[in-house]
Amino acid sequence: MTVQPIREKEKIADMKRWFRGQSLRDELLFTFGINVPLRISDLLSFKIGEVIDERGRAIDYYIDRTEKKTGKTKTLKISPKLRRLIENYIKTERPDADPNEYLFRSRKKNKDGEYVLTRIQAYRIIQRAARACGINYSIGTHTCRKTFGYHALRDGKATLPILQQLYNHSSQQDTLIYIGITQDEIDEVMLTVDL
Repeated sequence: MTVQPIREKEKIADMKRWFRGQSLRDELLFTFGINVPLRISDLLSFKIGEVIDERGRAIDYYIDRTEKKTGKTKTLKISPKLRRLIENYIKTERPDADPNEYLFRSRKKNKDGEYVLTRIQAYRIIQRAARACGINYSIGTHTCRKTFGYHALRDGKATLPILQQLYNHSSQQDTLIYIGITQDEIDEVMLTVDL
């Protein structure tokens, strides 16, 4: 089953509030995911030193990330709001963390002896919050990535060619399908533009 983006902004706000009451790490994971269009494996691989400078501030310059799936490098910028959340998380929960530690730390070691969240753990975190917030359609880790594109396009913050490039899709049609733009939404546009 294909996972969907979270289309309702109030549900996004509900999930952020729910996470805030549960775990700052999980709130950051969700917020990072819906604001930076990376796959979950690329998101989970961030080390603290990649997003925090030597003064303990979230970096405000570009981050280069080579995607595991495609091998292509993306150059990304983190929004001021996300930078503040990163700083708060580090200051509150990881003040003595080594720059080489994973940003999204797990309580248990993985098979390689590292404390990093797995894709399955991230899936469960997002699923639990979605259900707690009354989201009853198909949700998964890819939901965050799709939510970014859905709202970027719907809010007029990005064009379809830009999203196509961000997602490394071969066609704009693939991007529309990927971010969950439905025929109903296309019909809505056609009915509201009345020149």
